[in-house]
Amino acid sequence: MYVNLQISIIDTGIGMSEEGLKQMFSNFGKLEESKKRNTTGTGLGLSICKKIIEKMGGSVEVFSEIGVGTEF
Repeated sequence: MYVNLQISIIDTGIGMSEEGLKQMFSNFGKLEESKKRNTTGTGLGLSICKKIIEKMGGSVEVFSEIGVGTEF
């Protein structure tokens, strides 16, 4: 038995550029958009989540528009 599950997370934040989306799942990556904010850490979370989901046969998609927000 297989289960098909789709989860969407949507925000209305600053959004990301196309270049930022390309770097989103890289280990320890930092997006240009994030440099404008006082943030700490560089992150493995998204890259680990993506790898786990893909190992289970799933996929992760991201859509974003600057000034509008992002949907995972």
